[in-house]
Amino acid sequence: MFKHWAPNPQADIIEPNLQGTKNILEAAASQGVERIVYVSSEVTLDDEILPVTESTWRTEFYNNPYVQSKTQSEQLAWELAKELDLNMVSVLPGAITGPNCQYLTPTMDYLHQALNGEVFVDVNFPLTFVDARDLAQGMLAAAKKGRRGERYLLVTEEPMRTEQVINLIRERNPDVKMPPRVPKFVLQGLSSLMELASKITGKQPMLLRSQVELFYDVAARKDISKARTELEFNPRDPEAAIREALDYLEEKHKA
Repeated sequence: MFKHWAPNPQADIIEPNLQGTKNILEAAASQGVERIVYVSSEVTLDDEILPVTESTWRTEFYNNPYVQSKTQSEQLAWELAKELDLNMVSVLPGAITGPNCQYLTPTMDYLHQALNGEVFVDVNFPLTFVDARDLAQGMLAAAKKGRRGERYLLVTEEPMRTEQVINLIRERNPDVKMPPRVPKFVLQGLSSLMELASKITGKQPMLLRSQVELFYDVAARKDISKARTELEFNPRDPEAAIREALDYLEEKHKA
């Protein structure tokens, strides 16, 4: 369940991800599945230990139900894999972009809003992107030759700041204005007000305080050497990934 907000986050995000993990791994064990590739996320990692590697776990969620659910569901998966004697590896993608998405995920929706000039403030989030096609190749490689019990980061090493993303859009359309960047405390206040309004309207806020706490100016470089060596993972650079995602959005999801 890829959502950062829901009216009832425990029931709508956390429980589905935890229970879904349990159901699928138990079904896999009952059917004798030979190999499981568990799709986790880079948000499960401690981004205060640099460079970020697969060996760490996030312990602070800042009340973000998605980050909590991804971390706890992967930890549950490893517990079940041991208990049920399952041959499992996990892959940890970043912000997934690319063509042919059936609906706009939160990541692609942000690009869509930015492309349409609807982003009113630069949130100063450094995001580690990965093209969906590169991720798929990494997952197939993990299925074929990943080492049992290992985690693999499937991202690009260097993050791209939201400002860089908007500059790529401005190259296409100079009419899109660069939104102002504001200090973190201003975003904290704005996001708190948006969350308060969402309790009244029932609509998703444009920005969550937990997102500000988790991602504001956290330019954490990722070490993907294990995936490069063991899975021959070779992702396209983040600018190329963003440009191709924008091409798709311009063609298929015009404003």
